[in-house]
Amino acid sequence: MPPFRTPVLHERPAADSFPLLPARLGPPTANLHPPRHLSGICGIVHWNDEPATEEKIRPMLDAAPHRGPDGVFSRAGGAAAFGYLSLEITPESRGEVQPLVHTPTGVMAVADLRLDNRDDLIQRIGKETVERHRTEISARGRTPGNGAPTDAELVLIAYLRWEADCFARLLGDFALAIWDPRARRVLLARDPMAMRALYYRVEPHRTLFATEVKQILAVPGVERTINHSAVAAHVTNTHYSLATSFYDGIDQVPAGRTLSVSALGSDIRPFWKFDPETRIRYRKEQDYADHFRDLFCDAVACRMRTEKPVGISLSGGMDSGSIAATVGWLKEKGRIPADPDFRAYSWAFSELEQCDERENSGRITHRYKISTIRIPADDAWTLANYPEHGPDADEPYVGVYQRLIDRTVGAARNDGTRLLFSGDRGDLLVGCAITDMPDLLIHGNLIALYKELRFRASPAKVPSSAFKHAVKPILIDAARSVFATLPTGVVERLKPSRKNRTPKRTSIHNHLNEGFLGEYDTLTDIYEPVEPLRRRSSQKRHRYIFTPMHMKGMVWSERTNARLGVGFADPFSDRRLTEFVLAIPQRFVNRLCDQKRLLRTAMRNIIPADAIRGALKVSPEPLCEKGLKHEARNLVIDLITNSEVARHGYVKETALHNEVRAYLNGANNLDVVWSVLSLEMWLRRYWR
Repeated sequence: MPPFRTPVLHERPAADSFPLLPARLGPPTANLHPPRHLSGICGIVHWNDEPATEEKIRPMLDAAPHRGPDGVFSRAGGAAAFGYLSLEITPESRGEVQPLVHTPTGVMAVADLRLDNRDDLIQRIGKETVERHRTEISARGRTPGNGAPTDAELVLIAYLRWEADCFARLLGDFALAIWDPRARRVLLARDPMAMRALYYRVEPHRTLFATEVKQILAVPGVERTINHSAVAAHVTNTHYSLATSFYDGIDQVPAGRTLSVSALGSDIRPFWKFDPETRIRYRKEQDYADHFRDLFCDAVACRMRTEKPVGISLSGGMDSGSIAATVGWLKEKGRIPADPDFRAYSWAFSELEQCDERENSGRITHRYKISTIRIPADDAWTLANYPEHGPDADEPYVGVYQRLIDRTVGAARNDGTRLLFSGDRGDLLVGCAITDMPDLLIHGNLIALYKELRFRASPAKVPSSAFKHAVKPILIDAARSVFATLPTGVVERLKPSRKNRTPKRTSIHNHLNEGFLGEYDTLTDIYEPVEPLRRRSSQKRHRYIFTPMHMKGMVWSERTNARLGVGFADPFSDRRLTEFVLAIPQRFVNRLCDQKRLLRTAMRNIIPADAIRGALKVSPEPLCEKGLKHEARNLVIDLITNSEVARHGYVKETALHNEVRAYLNGANNLDVVWSVLSLEMWLRRYWR
């Protein structure tokens, strides 16, 4: 692997952040402690004189048995009781027991995590300090043995060193809880990319937390009522806050935030946000691709630190193809061990041949001799085997292709695979309809600009399109620069009023009950923009990556895998990749006429050239239409007849019938129909 290049310009990295450039990948290191990609945590903390006991969290542990196939553990001390549900990924992780307690202070920790910067943490804390603290940490009275510290031990030691400031120093996927009896507070933290869920409930005399909502609902005394605001967001396909759930009184720790709770109240604070002043500039475009490739290889390698079989849900596109090829390439180069076994699971369509992508994915599996498992897909149409493969108790959202996804994950589990890769965030990170035409104009890339304009408009409309998409944004940015120099009072007077702003209603909401929507018209997009990102294209990229709808998708994917006993990992959700992509000019990331330009360039010499050329976006929508419009047509009609969504007052049943029949007869309103159908299935199963 070539050495990293030094940026021409790299301004203002976030304070005390980890560098975007990782250490160069070397040969496998024997003392690396492998990660745990699937587990669950829960706990209760009392704020009165009532002691917490292990028996009090037993219902929480029993509510999610799928998360603890390799052991269920609990620990109580004073006001707090924590629980841990374990899945062992490797022989080295056997015998690890959580929760952990630091005996001298009584600080207790439990974590579902994978740390990617272990060596950096150990170096910052000091090896001697780490080893000294390890002798003071116990798990159910047992002091961990020799060898490398576990990820959970490092988190607890980091807290002892930096307290709440430690979370900004953690790199990886995590959800964790720390009880500090000295300050009489519990701290909950969740990784910035939302790869681990963490729900909580704050009551006057106690606080509950857990990986899944159903664990909190299992605790005696917890009321079970629907959060109608979340339902309104669901049926209108509105992006809603990651801080909410579908149950009143149960919230979720937002990604990249710390929740601190004590007898005096609660407080949520961010520990990570992208610094908009961070910029990376190279003289050559190839350098951006090389830098991205190095980061991507590191992201994949971090998630391959296991000796259990690993799989990937492999399509014929660039995202999963990049992961599969990178694993094969790293193995060939000796950058990761030859073990574990790596397998590809690919959907096989015989009837719906237009959905089959095995010809292109086969170019990658053949090149790197990756075993491929065929997943029959033609009979896994939407709503097949209903009511199986329906929504989870935690929320009504369920995938349109849930039956096929469950079949894929189930096949991996039956093969002994403990971890399944996916490229869920690939489109958001390096794709989507984003191109920076003003930047192309400013830098004189007129041929590239013309190609982008022609992608949008006919030759006759290119001049007007150029003004709209290239010239006008430059003028607006210039005006904003002037605007920013004005005194604050003047700026406030010139800003347009946002009072009483409500989401726009369109005809697609005609089937929804006006009284219900009227009550929740204050719903807004809770996406938190970063200001001021220098270019609107970068702001748009940030919005795609961190929009709550997609962040919740990560939770759904992890929970789907967990329910079937398989871990979930997505290298495209590595925070270092996000920081890099947001810090470089977007004209090098993606173009309308050159989709995923950065990724395609980075994967040259890793993915076979013919596989890169053949990597197209193929939608399995015909499988959905086969189910909803043909095989399950009568079921769809049954779901909207005498429906629960109407009984709860969410929809007007006659109008809903018209909306669904329009889809069945060819209308392009699947999002509208599926949001109501999934809600109906959830209400029928959990609220009758």
